[in-house]
Amino acid sequence: MHRAAGFLTLWPPTPHSRAPTLQPVASSPPPPLQVGFSRQLQCDFQTPGPRAHLGICLRLPPAPRGPQEVARAPIFAQEVHSGPRAALPAGGQPAAMKPSWLQCRKVTGAGGLGGPLPGSSPARGAGTARRAYLAPGPRGALGGRGCRALSSAGGGGEYKTHFAASVADPERFWGKAAEQISWYKPWTKTLENRYPPSTSWFVEGMLNICYNAVDRHIENGQGDKIAIIYDSPVTDTKATITYKEVLEQVSKLAGVLVKHGVKKGDTVVIYMPMIPQAMYTMLACARIGAIHSLIFGGFASKELSSRIDHAKPKVVVTASFGIEPGRRVEYIPLLEEALRLGQHKPDHVLIYNRPNMETVPLAPGRDLDWDEEMAKAQSHDCVPVLSEHPLYILYTSGTTGLPKGVVRPTGGYAVMLNWTMSSIYGLKPGEVWWAASDLGWVVGHSYICYGPLLHGNTTVLYEVI
Repeated sequence: MHRAAGFLTLWPPTPHSRAPTLQPVASSPPPPLQVGFSRQLQCDFQTPGPRAHLGICLRLPPAPRGPQEVARAPIFAQEVHSGPRAALPAGGQPAAMKPSWLQCRKVTGAGGLGGPLPGSSPARGAGTARRAYLAPGPRGALGGRGCRALSSAGGGGEYKTHFAASVADPERFWGKAAEQISWYKPWTKTLENRYPPSTSWFVEGMLNICYNAVDRHIENGQGDKIAIIYDSPVTDTKATITYKEVLEQVSKLAGVLVKHGVKKGDTVVIYMPMIPQAMYTMLACARIGAIHSLIFGGFASKELSSRIDHAKPKVVVTASFGIEPGRRVEYIPLLEEALRLGQHKPDHVLIYNRPNMETVPLAPGRDLDWDEEMAKAQSHDCVPVLSEHPLYILYTSGTTGLPKGVVRPTGGYAVMLNWTMSSIYGLKPGEVWWAASDLGWVVGHSYICYGPLLHGNTTVLYEVI
């Protein structure tokens, strides 16, 4: 059983379209400590691989420190912090910050990179059977059965070597990383940086991220390996889904979208809970070169409306209900109100009726039933796209005005994610990975859906609010 308690936030490596720079950042006093245990999440799924990795990062206020330097490299960047860190007391949990530490009952050894990730301090007792804690800092990562720390008492080791190489010669570094991705057409230039800060990666190269995340594993004889562990405490449902089964669902759904007018470059809005069908839709869009915009299932009509108006989807894919402890979220009335408030009207709304619940009525001429469409669907092959082809639009929170759409291109994103799964998180293909996030956030896109599947891992889809 894996347990984590507290306010959990994932901090994935972030691509930056910027030439390597080194700039000072002024220090500031740490904000008040406002983290602590609010809810306990627990999974008791069986792990078919040799070990499971708990991909949780704990967001804490920064420890007091002096001036820091931030080194940024294209595609992948991490903050490099200097200054004092709060020390762990010998033999126990820090008394002053007791409610704010993620505890591992057994650390099975350092994995991934040889040293601590930037922004975190070494885990005490790595490689021993004693308890280990992640020292306070803005970023950190834990992984492994019973939590395997991705840090050690070393001074950075392999990570610093990788980071320095990526800054010194980004074209060579990321060109080599890109060789782990399958391309329909090789790129002619790794990095084009004629108009800083805008950059283009893997110029003229063509690929398909769905092929890399699903098809190629089957072609390599891994079709019967588990791709997704679906664990839904709110519906008392558990399922394991193989790569072969994912391909069947995704290729048929791609055929459904094409049948109803979706083509390369069109946008599809996804408004669904944490269910496998949401991942199928993301991958189906990528399969045909459509741009998906997955909207967090907890948003209400006003937030949904502004995003639909901006994305202008040809099709909206949704579910009948979301399930939360003690209540149901009725997506269809929320969507109808969003369409009433907004200007853009999609051609079709594809509705997945959740099992063991009442079937929602369809609007004639607009709505499509998921099961009916999938029953008569024809599979669709992957469509090659240029490296810079948009993969998805993900919107900011909108707290300072209208939400801003952030576009992620396909090539650099695929290369970066595949690289981080082994080089940052220390996973081997076939191992189990859980990112404690939601598909509606960038961490969910990157480390529930695309990253683990690109790398041939088993990803845990955990439906709970």
